[in-house]
Amino acid sequence: MSIAPTLRHYLHDAGVDYDLIQHAHSHSTPETARTAHLSRSNLAKAVVVHHIDGFAMSVVPGDRNVNLSALQDILHYRLRLARESEIESLFPDCEAGAIPPMGFLYGLKTIVDHDLSDVSEVFFEAGDHETVVRVSHPGFEHLMQDTEHAPVSCTPYQH
Repeated sequence: MSIAPTLRHYLHDAGVDYDLIQHAHSHSTPETARTAHLSRSNLAKAVVVHHIDGFAMSVVPGDRNVNLSALQDILHYRLRLARESEIESLFPDCEAGAIPPMGFLYGLKTIVDHDLSDVSEVFFEAGDHETVVRVSHPGFEHLMQDTEHAPVSCTPYQH
């Protein structure tokens, strides 16, 4: 697949320079970072949540988790993580588990975590399990300019 058509059109229309990086097939954010030789903190992870009126997306660094409590306070809804089957229907031109962080392209309110403002380059899923997009931080900010930015991540629980 390489890059989802919806994402490709958006990147083209936005005029943002980007690179596509191919990597071995991966099934998770840590695996994507490892196979693409990236720092997880530079990988923008899209997390879809469900609420009574539909869905929303939070975008957090790949080494962090979504703080559902903080996100609930912002969205004013009780939330749960969306099921994979629900996500598949929301992103028809993407493979399950490889969605780009631009939920607004698919009708989802999208909130970007503040921690993504600390990186010089941002990487994110292109719509399949073998490709990530690389953009400069200013390019990412341009792409996400109409989204809300808020502190919505937390450190993963360590065993």
